[in-house]
Formats: sequence, structure tokens, C-alpha cells
Amino acid sequence: MINPSWESINSSLRELVDLSRDESTWAMNQIMSGATDSEIIREFLLQMNKKSPTASEVSGLVDAMLANAAPLNISNEAIDIVGTGGDKFGTINISTASAVLVAAMGVPVIKHGNRAASSKAGSADVLEAFGLNLNLSPKDVAECFEANKITFCFAPIFHPAMKHAAQVRKSIEGPTVFNILGPLANPAQPKVQATGVANLKMAPLMAEVFAQRGTRAIVMRGLEGLDEMSISGATQIWEVRDNNIVEQKFELAAIGLKPVAISELLGGEAKQNAEILQSALAGEASEPISNAISLNAAAALVAYQNPDKSFNEALPAAFAAAKSVLLAGTAQVVLENWVKWTQLKK
Repeated sequence: MINPSWESINSSLRELVDLSRDESTWAMNQIMSGATDSEIIREFLLQMNKKSPTASEVSGLVDAMLANAAPLNISNEAIDIVGTGGDKFGTINISTASAVLVAAMGVPVIKHGNRAASSKAGSADVLEAFGLNLNLSPKDVAECFEANKITFCFAPIFHPAMKHAAQVRKSIEGPTVFNILGPLANPAQPKVQATGVANLKMAPLMAEVFAQRGTRAIVMRGLEGLDEMSISGATQIWEVRDNNIVEQKFELAAIGLKPVAISELLGGEAKQNAEILQSALAGEASEPISNAISLNAAAALVAYQNPDKSFNEALPAAFAAAKSVLLAGTAQVVLENWVKWTQLKK
């Protein structure tokens, strides 16, 4: 890379020329330094949108985020379960509940997230409503993982320099490439990811980035646009293994379910969603909510535990196992213990 500059970077993007990974890393480092004018950042994001980002460009952005992140001494033998948001359906936080359920099934979870950007309640908002102490130091985050086999990396603590782009992001209507960076920039870099992506253009791109970075992953998108496994219809799947991507479609009939309306999963503010999810984790939710949480947990289990079976082959047994644990209420115990542990660190 020869003497990059914002003039050369944004000029390339205006001409629809892809940046190299190093150029993309340089640009993100400049943004995170706090020395870049907001109008330059805005043009960078808008021109990247216009051109459409490549996997190499996104990987470069992630490289810079991780290089600037607070250090975290933790095993990456774990999974992150997350939705990128932006589907506008207003459902409860399915991926957050699924993460707790997966932990209750013995799979280590390192979740990375933030407060809501495009919804009423993000993962951090709901976890806080559960009583979780979000403001753990990196050392405490690692100790929490050792003690509970589930922990949460609150994005502002691990990526404080992203604040320099916050106002610009808010000023741009619609998603930008930054909307998909969260799952990719988990500071623990867990070996496995189960990620829901609402944007049809971004979903295969994320799968390509995971493949490029050597992460085993399931990228999910309900055909109606949900950023998770859907119980209202089929789900499009991008399965990433050994740097390869297999695209397939999952039908609810494979696990004996009939589609239900998305309205069965609607939520509201963080407190309301937390109450609904706590009931679900105690085994007391409606059938649609129980099925949605179990189905998304099952997708994560397949990603983590079944490298020798295809997604569609492994999903039915994983769903049955997840539903059984959910109805037993043991996931609520995992949540309570996790919350209590973090409260002791206040």
C-alpha cells in the first residue's frame, strides 16, 4: 500500500473501484483515531454503499477494529449468536434468549453486542433489563466466562474508538457497511458464529467474510426479511465451513412446524421484552415464542457441534434437544446465575 489518503480512498470508491484490504484497514484506523472530519467519514460510508462493499474491504475494517479493541484474554472455543438488526419487524430479542439456551445446553457462549440502533431494544438493553451488569472490565468479562460459560462483551467498552463514527452513522438513513461489523468484530473472535442478517445483499457478504477469516458460521435470513431463523416461513442459510460456503433453504416442515404470523413474536421496550424472554427461559412462553427461541438455538448448535452433517440434516435433532431444555426451565437458572455473578462486580 503506497501512501494512502482520504482523497485517494474516496476517489476510488466514487469510481466504483474496490479498495484493498490494507486500504480499508487504513481508512478505519483513521476513523477510529478521531482525527477524521465527519464529512469525510460520511462520504466514505455513502460511496461504499453505492459501490457495494467486498469481503476483503469488510475484513480490512474488522482488522482495524480488532487492532484498536481493548485486549481480552479469553478462550475462543465458543459461539456468538447475534442478529444484525434492521428488519423492522419489532420482534422480541430471539438471539439473546437463544444464547442463554445454548449455554444451558453446555455450549460456551461469548456474546458481543450493543444498545439498540434501529429497534426499541438491543441485546445490551435487554440484558440490562434482566439485571446484568454491562460495565464489566475485560478481565471480569473473561472471569465471567470461566465461571458461567457465558459472557457479554459490551461494544462501547471494547471498541470505544467507534464513538468517532457514531454521529455520522445516525445521520445516514438506512444501513451502511458498519451495520454488519458487530458480529465480525467480537473481541474474543469465537471460532463459531450464528448470525442473522436481514439485508439480502449483506447476508452472503457476511458469509464470505466469515469464510475469508476462517470462522465456522451459519448466516440466516428468513425469506420475509427476519434477521434470524423464521417460524413464519422458510429460512435462507449460508453455511460456512473450512472456508467454503454452501447456500440452502430450510423449511419448517422438516421439524414438524407450520408457519405462524410474525405478530406472535412482537415485543416492545427492553423491560417488556425481558419479561417475555424470562418467562420463555423458565419454560412458560407461548408455543410460537418457544419454537422461535429453540429453532435459533438449534441453528447455533448445528454450527458448533455438527461439522460432519449438513445444516438440514442436523437441525431436527438439535431443535428437539433445544426445545426439551427450554421447556425444562434450566435456561432461566443459567440466566439468574449469570446475572448474580455480574452484580457482584459492581
